[in-house]
Amino acid sequence: MAHFDEPVYIYDFRSIPNCNKTEGIKPGESATVLVRPEKDLSAPPVQAQGRRSDDGQLFEIAVTTDGGTQDHTWTWETLMDAIKVHRGTPGTR
Repeated sequence: MAHFDEPVYIYDFRSIPNCNKTEGIKPGESATVLVRPEKDLSAPPVQAQGRRSDDGQLFEIAVTTDGGTQDHTWTWETLMDAIKVHRGTPGTR
């Protein structure tokens, strides 16, 4: 795994539209998704490129920064579980 200077970007679960958009990505499709610096919860989101694998099992996120491209991969099932957890139960917010 490559080492990146701060900030390291992670998927932005704070944005419900971002989560909803991601859920709708079909196998083989790409879309712009939002990420944020891992250690700065107040930072504004940054656009990144997300792509669901052709078989639908993986979701790859690539963030282009001045220091290069940071990328990370989720299994589709884990990402969907994480979205559900972060979104919470409808009607509780």
